[in-house]
Amino acid sequence: MKQIKSGQKQGLSGRQTLAFWLCGGAIVITLLAVSIRSISSGYFDSFVRREASASTATSYFQGMLPTEAEQALLAPLQEDWDSFRNRRLADEVSVTAKDGAVLWGDYYDEGGSILVVFLHHYDGSRRDDFLAASFFEGCNLLLPDARNHGASGGSFSGFGVLEAEDLLCWLDWVEENQPEQRVILYGVGMGGVTALLAAERGLPESVAFLVAESPYASLDAIAKHLLMQSYKVPMFPFYNLMQWQLGRSGAGYATDEVDLLQLKQASLPVLFLMGAADIHVPPEQTQAVYDSYPGPKELIEQQAGYGAVYAVGQHEIDGALSRWMNTYLLD
Repeated sequence: MKQIKSGQKQGLSGRQTLAFWLCGGAIVITLLAVSIRSISSGYFDSFVRREASASTATSYFQGMLPTEAEQALLAPLQEDWDSFRNRRLADEVSVTAKDGAVLWGDYYDEGGSILVVFLHHYDGSRRDDFLAASFFEGCNLLLPDARNHGASGGSFSGFGVLEAEDLLCWLDWVEENQPEQRVILYGVGMGGVTALLAAERGLPESVAFLVAESPYASLDAIAKHLLMQSYKVPMFPFYNLMQWQLGRSGAGYATDEVDLLQLKQASLPVLFLMGAADIHVPPEQTQAVYDSYPGPKELIEQQAGYGAVYAVGQHEIDGALSRWMNTYLLD
């Protein structure tokens, strides 16, 4: 009889132990799931909504800061740009996007017949240095803030897809206010992606060509690269949860809409600039965009990091820009 009771106690203890481990495992899994979702929500709020944490989040991006050698090459270009801005007053102009967001930009009227539209990179603004401005001396300049950047409205960043529609609004403004202008688009990173996606949708005949520096191949490609390189987290499950949140957010786009390898209708001539030492937007991504682009194109590669391609290869790029202007603007 005592042995039976002892066995019963042992069985009860075993069941209690099993229940303890099952309960503990469930708690750990729940906490892990909550943590993963919380981290993914943080990424979404930082990168798509660009809330207060955006600057902190982007500070972890590797490869966005120039090397000492690149800084030495950038310095005189930055001085030229600062001098230009200090000697001129910009007209603050605005357009209303299709979703009602008010977008702001600076317009410099130099009295020329050519207008250069400079499209900044992600987490930049119209206050960024336009390093190639000295080459375009005498041209009018339009520098818009991308939506959800600088002074522009909009609740979400579109990584190029929403901004492409915004660019068409800006070009409508040009047609209305400066109807005789021939237009050159110059985009860096997200700015280049914006113009390329807009080219797929169709641009006014006034747009002569595009300079695209370091465009990324797709949102999937650049997100995977940045999550793994800068944040050391895997694509799954963090990016997958961000995709899920994007679909429920009402942002108005999906990740597969930001894919430059699927362009079929674009015919705008594009001068691609690529940094072989770029670890922020890997050169193989820009190379893939160049290889798949269906329109007239040329690729210039320099041993440069992100944002320093023009500074490193100024002589060669200026020569190419001269040729392109003679080809596409003097017809």
